[in-house]
Amino acid sequence: MTTYSNRQIEELRERIGANPTENQVRRGEKEVRRIVEEIGRNHNFLEISNRIFNNIVESKLTENHSIAELASASVYTACRKKEVPVSLSEVSSASIVQERERYGDRVGSEAMIGRVFRRICNEIGLLPQRTDPRSFVNRYSTKLDLPDEVRDCALTAIEKSEDEAFTAGSANSFAAGAIYFAMGEHNVDINLRELCQITYLSEHPVINNRDKIKQKK
Repeated sequence: MTTYSNRQIEELRERIGANPTENQVRRGEKEVRRIVEEIGRNHNFLEISNRIFNNIVESKLTENHSIAELASASVYTACRKKEVPVSLSEVSSASIVQERERYGDRVGSEAMIGRVFRRICNEIGLLPQRTDPRSFVNRYSTKLDLPDEVRDCALTAIEKSEDEAFTAGSANSFAAGAIYFAMGEHNVDINLRELCQITYLSEHPVINNRDKIKQKK
């Protein structure tokens, strides 16, 4: 796994111009690789992420962003483009982007990466598909080693709440709410903290989405 010195981290967090140097581009590609490894994706996914990063550079969308922000947004864009069930929260957790002040407000790392992602989509013309919450259910159920009936119950709950599932915010938070609901339905020992750790969520959105699903029951 790639590790950085404090100086290298600061260089990755510095904002760059519209024409980054070859060294900055190489640092960006290295950071893309590190994040891809961190979230457990394969070589093909790395190639897609690198193509997006280089497209950003060629389109001169780098100005006033850090290499860390651009690399993280490239990986998240690849996730959305290929419908890979990795959330923005997970990419943010794997990144070294830190919050910074913008127009007098403190903006968190997840929000910064999300802003760059939206700019990429608008400027380069990418139209990523909406993420299906069911893809997150399968992934999280495997991580939690849940019985098949709990996973199936969560998938059914999402199908019954399909309109809500695609409009209620992030796909992973709705999937987590569906899993939390299904665990309760099947009397599985509920460890909300563990579920939140795996999904990179706080308890509030999980409980909130669980309650929405209960209302549709």
